[in-house]
Amino acid sequence: MIDLHSHILWEIDDGSLSLDMSLQMLKMSADSGVTDIFATPHANRHGTVPEWPAVLDKINTLQAEADKASIPIHIHSGAEVELDYHTLDFVKEGSRDYCLNGSDYILVELTRQSRPAQTEELLYELMLRGFIPVLAHPERYDHIMSRPDQVLEWMRHGLLLQSNLGSFTGFFGDSAQHLARELQKRSLISFLGSDAHRTNVRTTDTSPGREAIVRLQGGQALWDRCIENSQKLLQNKVIYPEVPDFWDPPKKGFLSRIFGKIIKEKIEYRSRRRSVKKRLCQQSESREECMNKKLLSMAAALFFISAPAWAQDYTMRPGDELNIVFTQEPDLGNTQANASPFTVRPDGKISFPMAGEIDVRGMTVSQFTETLRTRLSRYFIDPDISVNLVKLGA
Repeated sequence: MIDLHSHILWEIDDGSLSLDMSLQMLKMSADSGVTDIFATPHANRHGTVPEWPAVLDKINTLQAEADKASIPIHIHSGAEVELDYHTLDFVKEGSRDYCLNGSDYILVELTRQSRPAQTEELLYELMLRGFIPVLAHPERYDHIMSRPDQVLEWMRHGLLLQSNLGSFTGFFGDSAQHLARELQKRSLISFLGSDAHRTNVRTTDTSPGREAIVRLQGGQALWDRCIENSQKLLQNKVIYPEVPDFWDPPKKGFLSRIFGKIIKEKIEYRSRRRSVKKRLCQQSESREECMNKKLLSMAAALFFISAPAWAQDYTMRPGDELNIVFTQEPDLGNTQANASPFTVRPDGKISFPMAGEIDVRGMTVSQFTETLRTRLSRYFIDPDISVNLVKLGA
């Protein structure tokens, strides 16, 4: 098993109290079948952010001591980052400090003060910077999980979930246990972790959690899937969770029973938004919207077909304004709801969701389009991108 979430580093947060306790925690973990464990100390808890080099030093020291004690376990770096606006000050684009094993994945936690609108904004900003957020123990956020369809929407945009083993045993109470089982029933959990803190309580022994999970219908599949996903994370590979349309399927009323066939056809006609890092799904749109999208794509193509040679060879510069049409995820590009063009900033860069910042100085529009398509291909299969230069910079 790969334990994605633990507080095994001593004297750095509310976890282990000493190096000796950390070693005991590692032995307990290995004895219960764990081969790899992530050290994820709290970051930004009460505004305190441990220095990243200090975290790495402790991990290296602990790994060396574990090897010396013949404890067969590999320790990987990470942090449990409390998500608020201060997070954006130290989780910087281009850096993978505080991420899981130096990958694009970052483990985040919420608080009682976290609100859906703020959480959505912060998750979106992390994704804009190129990170893949993994929400720690969502089953413990009953104030967030009271709106489960909102969580599903975040997942469609790329959020992944990590549940605590103790939630399945009932350690965190009936509500957390119930929500963990509901998440498992819908196959929404991508990772598992002990969230261990000490040797006497909230330990690294994963056996009770595994026993509770495999007793559930589909529990063994969850266990195996989380191991496979953790292995992919260690290689910084993309993970594709299946996200249902609804937390609970809509109940059929009187009209739907009468006009069930019509409603079914409308539901099938609606396009399902594909999750970030997932294959193409369709998205709901009217005939007019569909035609507008096609016309925008055709206009972008015609610009380069019919434009003079100078336009095709034109290299982008600050102040240039672009329309970017992204067929798979229209809301990320220019839509009727988001009509503002993308502008090349004074530093010569453009920011695009999931692609991060791109320095476009010296690029033609075609080269920028290909660069954008390459970056988005990490999350989408064959991203359909059209870029149209609509205004030249000064």
